[in-house]
Amino acid sequence: MELEEEILLFLLKRGRVTNKEVFKSLGKTGKEVLEDLYFYGFVKRYDTVKRGVYMYELTEKGRMEAELG
Repeated sequence: MELEEEILLFLLKRGRVTNKEVFKSLGKTGKEVLEDLYFYGFVKRYDTVKRGVYMYELTEKGRMEAELG
């Protein structure tokens, strides 16, 4: 399973998560992949009050990809 698929499935199970939670479960290599998923429209990114911490949530496109994958 590719790292992109793991992140999409992780978000599908958990709902809205921070980038720190993704890094804890999947390692630091998930950083570039998470940014790519955001760039291609699979996830939404929200700012938080903490510097360098973002909330991520699946878009409808990302949800369909996670369910099919």
